[in-house]
Amino acid sequence: MIQLYKLEFGKLVRRASCIAGILLLLLTAAEVYGKYVDPFGSSLYVIDKEGTILHGRAAIRLNREWVERYGGVLTDERVEEISRYFKLNEQQLEALLQDENPDRVESSYADLLIFCYFKEAQKFTVNRDGREETHTIVETFNGEMPMRRIADVFPESVLPLRMEYSLPWTGMMESMILVLFRLGLLMLLFVAPVFSDERMRRMNALLFTSQMGKRKCFWAKAAVAYSMGIVLAAAVVLLHVLITFFAFGSSGLLGSIQIGDLSGIYQNLLCVKTVGACILEAAWLYTADVIFMVSIAVLGSVLTPNLLTGIAVSAVMWAVPAVLTFWKGIPEAVRLTAPVVHRMKFTGILSQPDMAIGSITVPYSYAAGGILLLLSGLILICAAWLYGHVVGE
Repeated sequence: MIQLYKLEFGKLVRRASCIAGILLLLLTAAEVYGKYVDPFGSSLYVIDKEGTILHGRAAIRLNREWVERYGGVLTDERVEEISRYFKLNEQQLEALLQDENPDRVESSYADLLIFCYFKEAQKFTVNRDGREETHTIVETFNGEMPMRRIADVFPESVLPLRMEYSLPWTGMMESMILVLFRLGLLMLLFVAPVFSDERMRRMNALLFTSQMGKRKCFWAKAAVAYSMGIVLAAAVVLLHVLITFFAFGSSGLLGSIQIGDLSGIYQNLLCVKTVGACILEAAWLYTADVIFMVSIAVLGSVLTPNLLTGIAVSAVMWAVPAVLTFWKGIPEAVRLTAPVVHRMKFTGILSQPDMAIGSITVPYSYAAGGILLLLSGLILICAAWLYGHVVGE
């Protein structure tokens, strides 16, 4: 069995489609990570207290220093203190924008966080090279803007909030989700030839009369497919975590997810969650997605006579559940288990109440991941039965 596994593994990883797919995954992962996390601060421009614009890693270090100074449990007094410390004059900011001409000039991360959640936007227009650009500032011309209390913005169920430099980690989580989603799609390409290729080459009759037999052939091939999916998914998760850890440290993992980014997409979550806990949920759920895709690809490969048909059938089996979930009357908790749906709605996953399994209560994402793994096992058993009773007959 081990010998057959090594044989099948070698055949799979030497395929041009597999090598090209892994290289494509690496390139797209680097592009996505750079976009969501920006570890070198290439698009980050921060104004310090002296009015100097810092760029790149220097801007990141300044943001971390300020969050370390004001981070921790967020109170109304702390919000006021941050707002006063980082107060910027509109004329100063406008002059900096026109003189330095950076792609994006910002105040500190701490100040922007306060601005996004607790102040109303104040906009002004800059005329640069004959075209008008609209920018947003934190303060008005002649005084501070009224501040909203934390209790007016966030429900009591999530208080107290904790502010840390979490922006890189929430960006990392979004990048990891997208890359794992793409990996799942690539697994259709990787796994489709595992069974259908032998049928195209008319090798089944020879394989089935060997000492290995049908059963061992199937489980060796399936083990190769699953091990590749699990190893690649684990590599995606570990690389994301390790690179972000070495670039930004781990303190951001302790921040509240509700204020973990500057877009407000997690603001309405009603339960206490740290950024680190959400990353664990995402890693579990979307790794389960990859394994589910492997199962579908195995079944599609068993059912079809060639590579292209196997990919097409697997893609249809993957997409059909997502289409069915949009029928009226299907509960949201059921709808979100479809991989296509929860790829676009991870905030919906996080907003679902915890699920009780016997005497244990677990987050919905862990339960949904468990359901996907259970379905994966059932699909694998179905594929094994079909391979043993239909293929080669």
